[in-house]
Amino acid sequence: MKRHVKHKKAGKTSNKLWNRTVAAIALILVLAASLATFYYSPKAPGNSASLVVKLYKTPECGCCLSYVKYLSSEGYRVEVIDLSQSELAKLKHELRVPRYLWSCHTSLINDYVVEGHVSVEAIEKLLEEKPKVRGIAVPGMPPGAPGMPGETSRIVVYYYNDDGSRGIYHVYGQ
Repeated sequence: MKRHVKHKKAGKTSNKLWNRTVAAIALILVLAASLATFYYSPKAPGNSASLVVKLYKTPECGCCLSYVKYLSSEGYRVEVIDLSQSELAKLKHELRVPRYLWSCHTSLINDYVVEGHVSVEAIEKLLEEKPKVRGIAVPGMPPGAPGMPGETSRIVVYYYNDDGSRGIYHVYGQ
């Protein structure tokens, strides 16, 4: 007795296999592109997703929380440390932030001190250029600065060093 074995047409099977293979490759490429966008976001140099900003503030400051939201929305991970007013002043002294540059909060990003409501644009410039400075600052709480209400005006970001040297680092706004 001969058995008859039905053979599927090679064309249909190979087409299904080809379609599944193409679909799998397309899915892998989409996932790879998504991961690359997440891990290597162009918003912040040095991969902002892995960069931790340590922000020191007093518990009662609302504009500091607005600034934290601003940094987070730009892809930075922010670790908030609440201190009393005297502890924050002591930290600023230890970090050698000149009194005339003080603001309501102090941040540490890599090896730099970032004082006040500094824009992400200025932070990115700092991290890209890696200048030999102790830190950068926007003194006070200027209206329209990141985390501050009001219309954005001309905001000056200053640099400073331990030896007392200082100057204008970046200007943004009108």
